[in-house]
Amino acid sequence: MRLLRRYLFLALGFAALGLALAGVALPLLPTTPFALLAAFFFARSSPRRYEWLVSMPKIGPAIKNWDQHRVIDPKSKIIAIALIFASAAYIVFISGRTLPVKAGVVAVLTAVSVFLITRPGSPKAAERASDRGK
Repeated sequence: MRLLRRYLFLALGFAALGLALAGVALPLLPTTPFALLAAFFFARSSPRRYEWLVSMPKIGPAIKNWDQHRVIDPKSKIIAIALIFASAAYIVFISGRTLPVKAGVVAVLTAVSVFLITRPGSPKAAERASDRGK
């Protein structure tokens, strides 16, 4: 059973990594969340793959900041929220979706935006936030 779980997580890690790489080229597909998801699955299935992922110069630092401090850098937040806003605008004004679908998508995108905005932007900010909570 453990071996099956390991291979399942490894496959999910590669699938998430594939989506992250596709997000580099496709404007409305986010890269960072899928890279974080790949890191999650690789950490639980293959330490070697996890180390390989976090050693990548473009996405490694973001993954390390999230894993160690639960931090999302301000530039990534701005890009993510701008893309979320563009996606919501497309769903609401251009797509032919029904009102309940539009409302559901906007609600989820709003929740994701709130989550992003409320995350600290640096390890020092995370430390200050944890000190206030004590």
